[in-house]
Amino acid sequence: MTRSGCVFYQMRQRLSQLFILIGFICFLIPIGNLARMQYYKEQASLTWQLPLGLNSLDLSMRELFSMVYDEIPSTNARIGSVSYLKEIPIPLYQGIENQQLTKGLGHDPLSVLPGENGNCLIYGHREEFLWELQAIAVGDEIFVQTIYGTWIYEVNEIHVLNPDDSFIFEQTKTPTLTLVTCHPFIYFGPIKNRFVVRGTLIGKL
Repeated sequence: MTRSGCVFYQMRQRLSQLFILIGFICFLIPIGNLARMQYYKEQASLTWQLPLGLNSLDLSMRELFSMVYDEIPSTNARIGSVSYLKEIPIPLYQGIENQQLTKGLGHDPLSVLPGENGNCLIYGHREEFLWELQAIAVGDEIFVQTIYGTWIYEVNEIHVLNPDDSFIFEQTKTPTLTLVTCHPFIYFGPIKNRFVVRGTLIGKL
């Protein structure tokens, strides 16, 4: 084999090894995301079992926990958790920046808090925390668990919208929950649309 042939052969081997390495990394990334998602969901499940016990308290204490929020949570504070379709609860934080959305769902500080009159706006990444949201249907229930109780919302609208669509941000006269994530769920590249689930408060535990 000539010297130039040897060089070409070595370059081809190195390129093959590089492509194998890139493929291996691409394989590990989604596994890492799934593991991180499962970890945060399990932590949410463990941390937020206590508020469910509020139902066993006497009437005066239940009335105390039914009060409107005393103050607006600080940025990055843990508000509670969100669950639907019998999935493990997903942690909910105050704020919609990357710092919150890498750990769970984020509550828009410019919207009302869970259980209050108006539109409670919550964002989350589809591939990490809201993947199962694509299976939700009108009539399903979404549970938002806080230290004030567990708020139950019934899904009444599902839309695919532009990120700036006024429907997402509009105020409502009744307690409403709006969950927002990227759409489509399976897609590589810039995401232009949002998957929007709207529910109305129907009860509290």
